[in-house]
Amino acid sequence: MKVVVVFILIAIGVFLFRRAQRLAKEEQEAMMAKKSTEKTRDTSASPDEAEPTPDLAPSATNESTAAAAAKAPEVELMPRDVEPASRVELSEDIIDVEIPATTHDENVIILADTHSADADKDSAIPEDDTLAAKASEAKEDPVVVDVPVKAKESAESSPEVASTRLAKDEPLAALGSWANVTLERAVEEYQSAETALARYNALQNVIAECYKQRKSTEYLAYGAALHGLYLALFHSANAEKPKELELKTPGFMQLATLLNDTQDFDKAIALCQEALKLGLTDGTVTGFEGRISRIEKAQAKATTV
Repeated sequence: MKVVVVFILIAIGVFLFRRAQRLAKEEQEAMMAKKSTEKTRDTSASPDEAEPTPDLAPSATNESTAAAAAKAPEVELMPRDVEPASRVELSEDIIDVEIPATTHDENVIILADTHSADADKDSAIPEDDTLAAKASEAKEDPVVVDVPVKAKESAESSPEVASTRLAKDEPLAALGSWANVTLERAVEEYQSAETALARYNALQNVIAECYKQRKSTEYLAYGAALHGLYLALFHSANAEKPKELELKTPGFMQLATLLNDTQDFDKAIALCQEALKLGLTDGTVTGFEGRISRIEKAQAKATTV
């Protein structure tokens, strides 16, 4: 029984296999027939189109115009695809236009502010002339009183220190062609300062530049000549400053060096002694005491030579 079933299945498989082959052959033959008919149609249509007959010319032109008309919408649609690029260009132009517009407005505002500020200053000057004069007199009065009192303490040791009675608004000596830009700006800052504290800071900048350029004889002499004015301004600024503010005092050390280099040893020693009385330090280990001893050694060496 099993053998019979196997033979039947084999027979069915062979039948189905042959049937599939037959159907595949029929499909291939049908495809070949279609291709052959299409080729024959193409060959039959080509001679008719190639003949240059006058009757077919208008139709050809009509077909070309129709094809152009059919393609025209496509051509019109092309710029629409590029619209994002045009929009980007417009946005950039807008940005470029807005930037100068804003800067122009800001410039106008700034000019208006400066003119208004100048106008306010001009209007305030004639009204406050008397007040400014009284204020300047009030500022000068304590200087005349304080400076001599504190100068008397150092006058006992050296008559040179008594020159601290100089007025705080004393102008500086004129600079020569040897002065650099830094020194010129420091001197201008000193001349334009209105308070003793501002003048003290400006004079300290002048001395610092002379100390930096002390290898030049002009800078050395100019800076050393400022020791009396510096000490006077120190006392004035110390009396004028707020209690919580501490004055910077590198000028004592720098002026002592300048005076020592010009061999003005007595003035250098007197300045160091004044710094000791004020409780100042020059930033070194030995302080002003060691500086005084070094100056005295240099003085003794210079006298023996």
